[in-house]
Amino acid sequence: MRLPQAEHNRLATTDQIHAASAGVAAAAVHAYKFDRIRPYGCQVAMGFTDYHFGFKETCNACDKAHYESLTVRNEDENRTRRKSKSQDTKLETIPNCEACTRPTTEEVRLWAQSFDKLMKNPAGRNVFREFLRTEYSEENMLFWLACEDLKKEISKSVIEEKARMIYEDYISILSPKEVSLDSRVREVINRKMQDPTPHAFEDAQLQIYTLMHRDSYPRFLNSMIYKSLIQSTSRSSSES
Repeated sequence: MRLPQAEHNRLATTDQIHAASAGVAAAAVHAYKFDRIRPYGCQVAMGFTDYHFGFKETCNACDKAHYESLTVRNEDENRTRRKSKSQDTKLETIPNCEACTRPTTEEVRLWAQSFDKLMKNPAGRNVFREFLRTEYSEENMLFWLACEDLKKEISKSVIEEKARMIYEDYISILSPKEVSLDSRVREVINRKMQDPTPHAFEDAQLQIYTLMHRDSYPRFLNSMIYKSLIQSTSRSSSES
């Protein structure tokens, strides 16, 4: 039976409205995904990852900034997680600090000039490590020191053994002392662990060094640990 023209037009109009509504809904969903995936503040038109269509077009600058913010956020989450776990690891021994002489007031003040100067000084590393311990992120320094120690080795068997220990202690997701690394660096480490060298963790060490520099170092300079040390060394200098 053929519908009257008026009824046919009405149904056609209804179908168009439904199609338009569906299109709006689809656009809204896409916009929602876009806003959630796109790094905050990105003004590049294609600065997002469209998983729906199976391709990736990203703004490199925003990706870098987004990764850095995620790394810091992940470090904060890991710190909170380790803090809760610390109740269950009371018997865990903390390795002894590096041998060093008492720093002078001038040395302590130099640590505030750059992170490099702090990290090149054994006393500076000890004090900074003590601060990291209060933030439940001491493993970052321990990992960095372990990598420095590995670089000094020349025996293949010792290199393999130390590399395995570093991996189990700081890279494995099962370790309570796991450090925050991105997937790219983890893939590099996994490849290098097939035949480890003294520089097997070089990329990871640089990433953790950068994280400590940007995340922990500014707080260290404002901490009571650092300020008290300046006061005590200054007092000792004036009394001598």
